[in-house]
Amino acid sequence: MSNSSGSISQFGVYLILVFSFGVSLILGEFGGSVTAVTAIFAIAAFKAFLVVSRFMHLSSEPAFLRIGVMTLLGILCCLFVGLVPDIVFVGQRVAL
Repeated sequence: MSNSSGSISQFGVYLILVFSFGVSLILGEFGGSVTAVTAIFAIAAFKAFLVVSRFMHLSSEPAFLRIGVMTLLGILCCLFVGLVPDIVFVGQRVAL
């Protein structure tokens, strides 16, 4: 599954993505526990990193495209940090 440079082939990355998708589905069966939701989002971030680094071929693109994609991923991370407490703790009252 590896090529001559020692890195994983695209098919190998695809198998990792499918496996991690299955793990996310299994974790989803545990309900809305904080650990399961955190693990699902961590796996999603890992999968996004794999797709961006292996399938989008950004290393051969101009710098402004890499900067743009990384900026958008940063904005997505900010949204994640802001929205996850609402998703995880829905229905629970928090004293202000």
